[in-house]
Amino acid sequence: MDKRQLSERDICTKFITPALRQAGWDEMTQLREEVSFTKGRIIVRGKLVIGPAIVKADCYRFKVHPGFCSRFALYNLNSPTCQRLAAAHHHGMTLVRIGLGNFRRIPIPVPSLLEQQRIVAKLDQLMAACDRLEARLSTAESEHAQLLEAVLHHALNSASASPIETPA
Repeated sequence: MDKRQLSERDICTKFITPALRQAGWDEMTQLREEVSFTKGRIIVRGKLVIGPAIVKADCYRFKVHPGFCSRFALYNLNSPTCQRLAAAHHHGMTLVRIGLGNFRRIPIPVPSLLEQQRIVAKLDQLMAACDRLEARLSTAESEHAQLLEAVLHHALNSASASPIETPA
């Protein structure tokens, strides 16, 4: 790996932060990381945790209560209902954001842990089905483009070689 090709952010992520972590620094209280976003919708993904929160530049990191399924919280935060509630409490003109106080006011339904796990399993199953359908659609679109190109090629080459005869 040529380190001269890496950006400053890449060097921090790949080398400096791991070295500080290994030296015993507490990532939650002693390290800060600058993060920027492009315009558009931000999707919450990954291992999610709700509870004590750290707020930095409009990003929230929080821990999920042990009796709460983190993937259920993840799906809930990405739900259209939660997105609408967050949008109703946002502020800012050029950088739209939601304050921690309003973020904490977003209601999260809390069914039993067993029900949360059942819901997550069903959503995971449906998301996998969506991924498969999306892949099939992409394949179909690609095949459609290839077929159209072949038909046009055949039609244009056939037309110049021998004109189409129409029945009398």
